[in-house]
Amino acid sequence: MRKAEKDRLSAIQARRAELKTLMIRAYEDKSLKKIPQELFINMTKSFGAEEEKLRAQADKLTSAMADSEEKIKKNRLTENLITHPHELDLKTIHRFIGKITVYQGEYEYIGNRKIKKQRLEIHFKFKAEHKNTFSCAWDSDAMPQASSDAVSSTPRGNGS
Repeated sequence: MRKAEKDRLSAIQARRAELKTLMIRAYEDKSLKKIPQELFINMTKSFGAEEEKLRAQADKLTSAMADSEEKIKKNRLTENLITHPHELDLKTIHRFIGKITVYQGEYEYIGNRKIKKQRLEIHFKFKAEHKNTFSCAWDSDAMPQASSDAVSSTPRGNGS
């Protein structure tokens, strides 16, 4: 869809440039008395109306493309937060996450290994277009270590 939107925007811009050239030629023809005044007025009204319509379409399309890019960017950032949780720092947490609820962990023995299962709920500050659930399990021997900037604090923002 993005390619189609870009192609449509290019076509609109090309037509607007063509209309500008046609208006200049019409003015030159009127100035050289090649066309009557009445025809010139009708042509400029027609060109002006089409230009206004194309400008509105271009503005709407540009806005839609910007919104689409923003959604893609947020989805990529969210995906990165999920797939690379060790890269979370306090700034990122405050920017995207409204609240994290951590539930009581449970230990499970698999063979001679002790595995901790932990349930987390992550509430993002922006509205997700689809609902995801996440579950985490860590080997107690290989628990991730908290970095100095990933300290516990109350997130700013929506007051959750």
